[in-house]
Amino acid sequence: MSAKSIVLTLIVVALAGFYIYMSDWFTKPTIQIIYTRRAGAASRIPRDDNAEVYPVSFSFNKKYRVTSAKVVSASEFATNKYAHPLWHVISDSNSLPTKVLIYGTTPRGMKPEIAGAKPQPLQPNVNYLLFVEAREASGKIDFQTSEVVHSPNQ
Repeated sequence: MSAKSIVLTLIVVALAGFYIYMSDWFTKPTIQIIYTRRAGAASRIPRDDNAEVYPVSFSFNKKYRVTSAKVVSASEFATNKYAHPLWHVISDSNSLPTKVLIYGTTPRGMKPEIAGAKPQPLQPNVNYLLFVEAREASGKIDFQTSEVVHSPNQ
């Protein structure tokens, strides 16, 4: 093999390697998540201060077999990547495909990461992070909820 052939082969291999590195062949696709505060009824998760917040739901761009969903405080996560989860459900076998999660509920086919753990109540106007993992994708979103506003007639 001539020196010219070796150089051309190395250039082709280097370009192919660079292309694979720059493409997203080896990265998980991102789950697109939208959060919604459900006005009209207060969250069913009891709070010590009797203040009520609106429940929060999360919608995905398509159905996923979620393997893990975790909510942490954004301020705690900023200083500690192992922040204490306020709600963490996992699937160690086979969860059903879902397009929606509601904070504090346990989707079919999933269970709390720690047996018997209850979701912690959310605080109004506090930033939180939701991390979602599925076999084929993962995603995260910042969100917050707000305090329930009662009309004067109530």
